[in-house]
Amino acid sequence: MQPNTMEPKPITDLFRDLSRRTKILLLLGLVLVIAAVIVLLGMQGRKNLQAAAYDEQIRAGLESMPSLDFMTGGGLVAYNTADKRYVDQYIPDSLKPSDPADVRGVVRFSYGEVKVGTYSTGGGGAYKRTIEVSIYDAVTGSMFPGAYITIQGGDPPGTVSGPAMSNRYGSYPSESEVKNWISRKWSNLAYHRMMREAFGYGQPHSYGLGEKLVMLDGGEFTKNLLPAELAAADPTEVGAIVRYDAKYDYGPDHTGKNIIEWTDHTLAFVSLLTGEPIEGLETTLRSRPKENKIKTSWADLSTLPTWDEIEKQITRWIAETWADYQQR
Repeated sequence: MQPNTMEPKPITDLFRDLSRRTKILLLLGLVLVIAAVIVLLGMQGRKNLQAAAYDEQIRAGLESMPSLDFMTGGGLVAYNTADKRYVDQYIPDSLKPSDPADVRGVVRFSYGEVKVGTYSTGGGGAYKRTIEVSIYDAVTGSMFPGAYITIQGGDPPGTVSGPAMSNRYGSYPSESEVKNWISRKWSNLAYHRMMREAFGYGQPHSYGLGEKLVMLDGGEFTKNLLPAELAAADPTEVGAIVRYDAKYDYGPDHTGKNIIEWTDHTLAFVSLLTGEPIEGLETTLRSRPKENKIKTSWADLSTLPTWDEIEKQITRWIAETWADYQQR
């Protein structure tokens, strides 16, 4: 007995067997899909054209920019170092320039990743996504002091499934986190520029009759670590500069064997009238390093304050020392 076989129907026969109403609906659906694809392609095309136009506009503006004093403007633009293109991204609305002539800073950013572990099952790597952000002077092309950060995104999955040896990644840093850092740093840089115009870098000056302070951290004027009530809002309020320096050092622990690493925080009040440290208003405080770098043993650092604790000690020392000095 021969097996019962049935030849498959051609697709044209299947379509012919459909009712007239079903055929109309299928054709209508096909038309709608094609129309949607055309619209999406058109939108993407317009988006690419707008991005290219924005890049060209910013480039033209920067190339024709005169060597103006930086204080005359305040706008920022972003530059993707991978694409080598200026983009309308990550800049807070309040800092976007209305015209290329208003640009005074360029925010350069690039994406990366950092490995934080290896999965025990499958053997793949666990990675955090990162974004490196830095702010450059649009006039001089140099990076502003301290205007650099690497922001990490979310943690990778705690467990894995799927192909062995496959890497897993966390989320990208949020756009709001990047914008907040840019906004804070740009505000700090504006403060730095204002104080730099008044005081240079701690040189003698006719100011010095105020009762408040400004900190010079490396090459940057800042309010960081100062008691809020003593942080000067403008140069006329400044009575002295607090010069601050932090550096790593290392040596043997109490047993003379293990090598530990710590951070020394050196502070000195500087007179605006002489440009020299004020006698008796200097100190050096020691703490664990910010990233808890240790050569051998955790126990060796147990007697030193943490980074958060040392910041509070610094702020307290500044407040008490300045109060004693003003009572002399």
